[in-house]
Amino acid sequence: MNRKLLDPFEPEYPESIEACLDDEYAVKCAFSHNGSFLATARSDGWCYIWDMDTLNVMRKLNHGESALLGLSWSRSGRYILTYDEAGVCIVWDLRTERIRARVEFESAVACARMHPRNSMQFVVCLAREAPCLVTIGSDESTPPTVIPIRISAEGVDQKSKAAASTCCCFGKKGVYVFFGTSKGAVHAVFMQTLNVVCSTKLSASTVNTISRNPRGSDIVTSSSDRILRVCEVFLPGQATRRKVVPENTPPSISVTTKIQDIVNRVHWAQALFSASGDYIVSGIQHKAEHNIYIWDKFTGSLVKMLTGPNELLEDCTVHPLRAIYASISTFGIIYMWTRVPQQNWNAFAPGFKELEENIDFAEPEDIFDRRLTKEDGGTVDCIFERIQQDKRDAAGSDESDINVEVDITDDDPLFSDSDTQSDDDEFVLPVLVKSDDLSMASEIPVSESPMPPSQNGETFEPGLTITESTVNWPLPQQVRAVNPLPPTVQAWMMDFETNDPIDILDIERSVFAAPIRTDIVHRAVTYERNMKRQGTHSSRTRSEVRGSTRKIQPQKGTGHARHGSRRAPQFVGGGKAHGPIPRSHATDIQRKVWLMALRSVLSAKYSQDQLVIVDNMEVESHRTNDMQRMLMSNGWAPPPSTHKSASIMLLPLMGPELSKSLRNVELATRNIEGVTMMNASDAEVYEILRHDYLIMDRNALNLLQSLLKPL
Repeated sequence: MNRKLLDPFEPEYPESIEACLDDEYAVKCAFSHNGSFLATARSDGWCYIWDMDTLNVMRKLNHGESALLGLSWSRSGRYILTYDEAGVCIVWDLRTERIRARVEFESAVACARMHPRNSMQFVVCLAREAPCLVTIGSDESTPPTVIPIRISAEGVDQKSKAAASTCCCFGKKGVYVFFGTSKGAVHAVFMQTLNVVCSTKLSASTVNTISRNPRGSDIVTSSSDRILRVCEVFLPGQATRRKVVPENTPPSISVTTKIQDIVNRVHWAQALFSASGDYIVSGIQHKAEHNIYIWDKFTGSLVKMLTGPNELLEDCTVHPLRAIYASISTFGIIYMWTRVPQQNWNAFAPGFKELEENIDFAEPEDIFDRRLTKEDGGTVDCIFERIQQDKRDAAGSDESDINVEVDITDDDPLFSDSDTQSDDDEFVLPVLVKSDDLSMASEIPVSESPMPPSQNGETFEPGLTITESTVNWPLPQQVRAVNPLPPTVQAWMMDFETNDPIDILDIERSVFAAPIRTDIVHRAVTYERNMKRQGTHSSRTRSEVRGSTRKIQPQKGTGHARHGSRRAPQFVGGGKAHGPIPRSHATDIQRKVWLMALRSVLSAKYSQDQLVIVDNMEVESHRTNDMQRMLMSNGWAPPPSTHKSASIMLLPLMGPELSKSLRNVELATRNIEGVTMMNASDAEVYEILRHDYLIMDRNALNLLQSLLKPL
């Protein structure tokens, strides 16, 4: 879109949700430096790279089994840093989709940020240790170097010097790095010497997040005391377009604006600057609300509140150039907030008029005539005049008559950065081609295949063998990264009567080894329990009880309190005030959320070795004693000496009419305490969760896999 057509007085914040991206396990997100890609950190250890033009996944990076806590982009967009709760930091090279460097720490990583000018450096904040500066080697064989940063300055508590910092961010050019600590202090560290040049105590609460202004030198912090603080930073070498710091100015970090929600007193999930740096964007963590607050940086007043669905907000981020926000809900859905810009066509055509309604166009009779009649009565040949004008232009004319092409891609101070660009600023994320696509492409004749010229201007010759290094142009179809983990996991198939292994089955990893979401399981259990409540409780009000409505005594003169009817709640036999009434306790839940909860409980049973898969549930006897002895001999039920009841759920696939074997199982188990038999098509999260062992047959396994396998 052409920026010259945009209204310069249009607000710089979005209005509503324009798109939704389904990323099931996303917890953190971040835009690249130019806003072309959106990266999400997931709780299952994966990192997805989304293309903002097509809204498709371009890369899938497998960090490991531990849940990711965050990520950070390099300035060029070629490298991305991911870190997890186990203390592992990985720098990925998106050009080759390989690990550029891997660093493991003994302590958990609280925050990590890449250097804005040097893609081979990043800063790590550890939970129980001092922060570190990591420098990546020149090649993959050279191990990275880790240098601890000792935070020490006057006026800072001695106990908090070696304490782990909770968050960090780099300055404008990477000259300084700012650390927030659990003691409520902010330290500015000079990168060349790794010494603290300035420190300030903001509050006694932990500093949760810290971010810098992309168009200035100020920073914004969010603390556990639920207050956002905008701090003005005066440091040597921090000159910007809006101000120049004198050399003799002492370094300082001072609070200029304090922002908080006085009414709700909510916690803030994130605090960021807008693209222009004039607004503070903050997401709240309050119950089931998905709201984003936009504050004025100078006055601290609320400018706009973006209200989303009734889902808890996990994280939010701001597009670096446009009025686009991205927020993640607790269900892993990414909401894209934006506004439809109003284009001002008068910028190119001063005589352009916008019509409020359609009008009929009256075509003149001479619109297509070669000869036109002028006002003075003469005629003119349009084609002849055009030929003569072309000859005059070819012969030469004054410089004032030359058509000058206006370059509208000039550097706008709002949308560009005059700082020195890095070497990889022109990096474009290539499309990786699978081997199947290469085999299909090799069968297409070169003359008929849509091969564009290569990047260096050379063309492909006929008979050229197509390899993975040759095919590097952007393909029109969507190419997804291959999951390195196998799609299935193995489980024993046991005999129902003897509990002996019969065979090894390959079951779906996405169903029985999915990440366990306890919050989603809690929602599903609440939903199922509420659906089973009868809601028939009732009581009689004063209009339903027996008795007269006559006033029992005069209003005045008796010396007693004023009373009316005998049916009043304060009298014996009177009606019940605000008593229970018949109502439905049912609540709603999305089907995707319920299926996610069912996958979580099945994965929990599989990981705890409490899932038993049998070939079939066939027994010859319907006697309860025989079934009790079989369950105890198989180790599924405790012996009678423990005085404990069994906790077993049988989950076969039952048809409209039960077979004789399933009928025997039903008759034998219905009188055993703690044993429940349920049809696989009616499986419930709560019933599976409250039993210790889950026993299902092969038919039930196939049904659940077909139902729960993600598309």
